[in-house]
Amino acid sequence: MAANQRTIRTDYRQYCSHAGDEVRIETEFATPAEFLPETPPRIVHRSCSHYCVCNLHDKAACSFAVTLPQVILLPAQFV
Repeated sequence: MAANQRTIRTDYRQYCSHAGDEVRIETEFATPAEFLPETPPRIVHRSCSHYCVCNLHDKAACSFAVTLPQVILLPAQFV
């Protein structure tokens, strides 16, 4: 494997009432270089296969729309 190789995997499919169709939730992974064999692949981002349809509306409907900022929940000890 080459360094910074990225792969996209479909996690699951579900019906989206906002898009009015079945959508695929896809995850993009970055695999580590060969000299770091113990390092697990990193998740680059998750997105919906119909994110363009959601972004054409005034308001995004879910967290898989690419334009929404990622919300990171921290444990109470870090807040």
